[in-house]
Amino acid sequence: MHINVKNDLIRAKKWLEIARVSVDRNSVAVDEYETINQLEGDIEKISVSLDKKEKNLAGSIEGALHKLKAMAEREAEKIEIGWKTKRPDADVRADLIDAKQHVAFAENMQFYAKSDPADIFKSLDRAKAELDKVAKSGKLDSKASSELDLVTKDLAMIRKKPDDRGVYERIRARLRGLIHNNY
Repeated sequence: MHINVKNDLIRAKKWLEIARVSVDRNSVAVDEYETINQLEGDIEKISVSLDKKEKNLAGSIEGALHKLKAMAEREAEKIEIGWKTKRPDADVRADLIDAKQHVAFAENMQFYAKSDPADIFKSLDRAKAELDKVAKSGKLDSKASSELDLVTKDLAMIRKKPDDRGVYERIRARLRGLIHNNY
């Protein structure tokens, strides 16, 4: 088991290096580089802990996996809208995708990384800023606007009940619906 996890970590580090090299620095937000750096740090810590044969690494591994999953979903959704860039709502979809990733990162910090609440709220604030751009775009119909309002209310609810996983799940589901026009 230990060798399999170590090999997976080595592969993950290689993929993160490929991601760092292949990212267009002119079109990517600074926090994406920070995320890559954080993931590399997480992987290194897990690797050192494995070498020391420490116990209770499941949460750290699960947290790194959750972060990687959020990044992969974001990239898949960006690719999907990439070929649809002629659509008038491509920029709105990109903002929704970014908001969804920020929510996933906040969830990761809350449940897996046990981060400082200020860092969690910073990620949620980034999500809110993306949603504000969508709201101001004027490109949503009334049904989508109503759904966006519900997402915004749920974001505010997290500040009151940060341990409620259901709120995070509901936000991500609603954002997926908005991204894929399932409203």
